[in-house]
Amino acid sequence: MVRVSRSWKAARWCRSASARRRKSSRTPPDDYVRAFFEGIDTSRYLTAGDLMQTDVVPLMKHGSQIDASSVSQALNGSADYAFVMDHERKIRGFVCRDAIGQASPEINLIECIQRTTPLDVVVSRVVASPAPLPVVEVDGSYCGSVNKANVLKALTRHRGSHV
Repeated sequence: MVRVSRSWKAARWCRSASARRRKSSRTPPDDYVRAFFEGIDTSRYLTAGDLMQTDVVPLMKHGSQIDASSVSQALNGSADYAFVMDHERKIRGFVCRDAIGQASPEINLIECIQRTTPLDVVVSRVVASPAPLPVVEVDGSYCGSVNKANVLKALTRHRGSHV
């Protein structure tokens, strides 16, 4: 009877040791994970959706008329431009601070980037644009914006020591 008890304890200890090994192999220490990913360029997996910010560029609703006071109110004293969108949250263009002095501000056309656009395409479009670009869903509805600072931050954060 003592023999059975000892073998039962040994079997239990082996099972628990085996479970500890399996658990540690599934969740390696943080330093190990960090070291593993240091050599991998994760920026090639980033998209416009990963880079966008949702609260940087003011938004204006496209109504029947956009006047200087509505532009001034949308810019709220600090922004240089605002995206103009319709009732379906689709971007129709943008207005600049310069438009405040005009009786009927002009809505400038702007290129939109889909949320799933890969980083290399985002970089080339953002660099060529004087203003942040709106990021949209597949159906064209607005979900955020991306600018040069977002792109640079992402490149330096995800490349680690390779930049």
